[in-house]
This record gives sequence, C-alpha cells and structure tokens, in this order.
Amino acid sequence: MRKSFRCGYCGLEYKTKELADRCFDYCTKHNACSIEITNKAINKKEKSKSK
Repeated sequence: MRKSFRCGYCGLEYKTKELADRCFDYCTKHNACSIEITNKAINKKEKSKSK
C-alpha cells in the first residue's frame, strides 16, 4: 500500500509530509490553496461545472 500525506485543511494528498505541511501552512494563512502546491497533489479531481 502506498503511503500518502493529507493536508489537514483542504484534504488534498501528497507523496511527502513536507508537501502536505506546506499546503496546510499556505491554506491556513491565505484561506485558499496554492496552485503551485496543489499541482503536486496525488488525488486531484476535476471540479464539476455548475449549470
């Protein structure tokens, strides 16, 4: 089983704890996700388009 690390704020998962921690720090400071960091997430899903 592959281990992943989750951002405690937005729930995205990363291969390393360092990336998950960076995501958490950014999310809590800015109340938003960093595109640069989230591009490295391993559980990204496309957002559904609203009608």
